[in-house]
Amino acid sequence: MATTCATCGTAATTNCSLCRQGLCQEHANRWHPLITARQLATTIFNTAVKTPNLLSDILLKEVGQVDYCPDCRELIAERRQSEQIKFLLCALLLMAMVIGLPTLLLLH
Repeated sequence: MATTCATCGTAATTNCSLCRQGLCQEHANRWHPLITARQLATTIFNTAVKTPNLLSDILLKEVGQVDYCPDCRELIAERRQSEQIKFLLCALLLMAMVIGLPTLLLLH
């Protein structure tokens, strides 16, 4: 059974990566996949421990794009923003610990 586009009803050529609805090329929006802060941290840690020579590939190479439907665009934008805030807060906390801990030890 052929799937149809959720927006216009024509034959679907791809699926939305979030809701898995069928989409035609006209209604498919291509963006980078959503990567959570946890996925990023565990991938970096596991790669650094197991194969450190691949770390530059993970951090610097272009990520492929996936299809999203127009209805999921706002949801993806909200999720992406919340993941960026989580990552920023973790980075700030780590910097505060790196700077604060030696300072605290030097003062005592």
